[in-house]
Amino acid sequence: MQTATNSSEVIKVASAKGGDGAAKLGPIQTLLAGSVAGVMSRSFTAPLDVTKILFQVQTEAIDKTAKGGYNSFGGALMRIFKEEGLHGLWKGNVVACLRLGPYSGVKYFTFENTKDYFADVNGKIPEWKRAACGALAGSMAVLTTYPLDLVKTRLTIQKEGIGADGVVYKKTYNGTWDCIKKVSRDEGTAALFKGLSPTLQGVIPFEAVQFTFYNWIKELRAEQKKATAKTPEEAKLATFDFLALGCVAGAVAQQAAYPFDLIRKRFMAQSNAAGMLKTQYTGTWSCFADIVKKEGFLGLYKGTLPNLLKVCPYAAIMWATYEQMRKLFEWVNANGHNPAHKK
Repeated sequence: MQTATNSSEVIKVASAKGGDGAAKLGPIQTLLAGSVAGVMSRSFTAPLDVTKILFQVQTEAIDKTAKGGYNSFGGALMRIFKEEGLHGLWKGNVVACLRLGPYSGVKYFTFENTKDYFADVNGKIPEWKRAACGALAGSMAVLTTYPLDLVKTRLTIQKEGIGADGVVYKKTYNGTWDCIKKVSRDEGTAALFKGLSPTLQGVIPFEAVQFTFYNWIKELRAEQKKATAKTPEEAKLATFDFLALGCVAGAVAQQAAYPFDLIRKRFMAQSNAAGMLKTQYTGTWSCFADIVKKEGFLGLYKGTLPNLLKVCPYAAIMWATYEQMRKLFEWVNANGHNPAHKK
């Protein structure tokens, strides 16, 4: 009993001297940590995201009778590779990173700089207030980067080469800037913000749940490790902890908001341009009703499998990268920005 008490005291003393969070990150550091996390997570999971988007904009049923569409997750991956080569699995990744870097940076920056206002004297934050901070963070991130999300979707669903059906496909858009110019010219500048409403309706519950759930299970895991740790080093959360926590939090949050993600992709993809979605939706709820009527209730969850296969590693990599970047910057700050300096 005495040993356990001493271990706990050692951990508390170490924390007071400068443990995790002792050297608070500056605004630029928080933005950079979030941006790096976003780019890393997107690049590693791009093929899964491409497959998910193609399922989301497919109006045919996802089964063996689908002639012009994709009928299975594995089949979709193989077909993309066969028709467009390996680079087809990373379609739109450049613009996705251009968007997701700032998106994640703004998201984490907003959350970190608003949650402290809701903390009590002990630094604790009520769950509903943490959820509000997460919702605000997601909304701010969407509003600052949205047009690039639409561009990424357009670049992802277009085809190039000879399809499995024998049709020769040509690119509609030749890169990010070309897509922005053509959409503005042919559909109007407002078209760059197609799907903004369902995107906000989806990101609010998604980020609210993700930030709340992640921080909740992170605190539980931290208390669990502290209770059994014999040294301050053993009490710290490791990279594997962050990967596992991020994976679970991302999966729970995504399932809560998935139909909105599908609907926003439909709005982004609808256009008279070649290779785009020709179905026209007039609003979020009419889109809901139309999908359920024509494709069944499960039509709202098309692409769920590739989405889960994507969102678990995606969220895991994002949170783990963000936490490690935070640790790096905290160490730099604690050491006076001099790697050669040791306390």
